[in-house]
Amino acid sequence: LSETERGDPISEKGNIGRLPLPCREGGRGVRFSLSKLKSLHIAAQRRLIRKAIMMLKGDIRRITFDHIEAVISLSEKNSGSKNIHLPDRIRIEKNNEGIMFIREHQSLRMPESDKTILYCYEILSPGRMFIPEIGATLKFSYKTIEEIGYVYHVEQTLAFFDADVVQFPLHIRNFRPGDRFNPLGVNGTQKLKTYFINVRAAKTDRLQCPLVLCKGEIIWVAGYRTGEFGKITPKTQKVLKAELFSGGSIR
Repeated sequence: LSETERGDPISEKGNIGRLPLPCREGGRGVRFSLSKLKSLHIAAQRRLIRKAIMMLKGDIRRITFDHIEAVISLSEKNSGSKNIHLPDRIRIEKNNEGIMFIREHQSLRMPESDKTILYCYEILSPGRMFIPEIGATLKFSYKTIEEIGYVYHVEQTLAFFDADVVQFPLHIRNFRPGDRFNPLGVNGTQKLKTYFINVRAAKTDRLQCPLVLCKGEIIWVAGYRTGEFGKITPKTQKVLKAELFSGGSIR
């Protein structure tokens, strides 16, 4: 089975007839009812989403399990209209009535001079969050202080926090004008833009870099540095481990 079909009890070809088929929406793309999608078993939801993508591009190459989960997560959001982007120019729009799958004629990757695609996600508990806009995954898990020791230095893609201070829900988003950050070991905050300039981050990296926030405070510029808020101290007993991975899969 492909990565998108692992753990899907209705992946067999014979079962596709049991699912409501997506509807073609003129020349725009493929649409189906949000209420019907939510009424299905989670495995059936995955199958229906794959079917919609297949109708648009003829295959599901480059579509990973995490891409499918991102669409399901989008469907579960309660407020307003939202959209996400998948490989091969697939854009998914969601409103209160349905989900629309569209294949764009031009690349969804915007030139650096154009407006950046903003993203913001909420994670309610330990687990992983795929960010389709940048093709990266963040994973959160709990550890004891004995498991990790007293951590002074970590890799740029790995961070540890005091879990009694840093609590869910957390928010993951990219840069906004006016963002401020208090880097670990530094007294006081500074403009995040200034921090990026000081570490010589490329402009595209600054705009796409995932920021992890707790209670409105930036606690990790993922791939760069953690902040003072929620840092490990000698009193820490329970630890929140955060990891950044490129792509949709975690090794």
